[in-house]
Amino acid sequence: DLAAEQTRVFFLLRDQMACCGGVTPAPNEWILVRMVEGRSVPICMDVPIEVGGRLRVGEELRDGQLESIYRLDGTGLRRP
Repeated sequence: DLAAEQTRVFFLLRDQMACCGGVTPAPNEWILVRMVEGRSVPICMDVPIEVGGRLRVGEELRDGQLESIYRLDGTGLRRP
């Protein structure tokens, strides 16, 4: 049961077809969410969610490759 599992890092995507066998999203079509220290959230797939936190904008590289343009230091998640 995924709802019982927790995560600290995940991607927010504009639609579910932008992941897992769908069309690879452009770098400006996702937000990399890293929950702040001590916080985790239930794994939610294929449902709308709201995530609160601090948005950071700017190119972030990992090993010379673009990892993200948008990042969120997540503080909480809820399902509307």
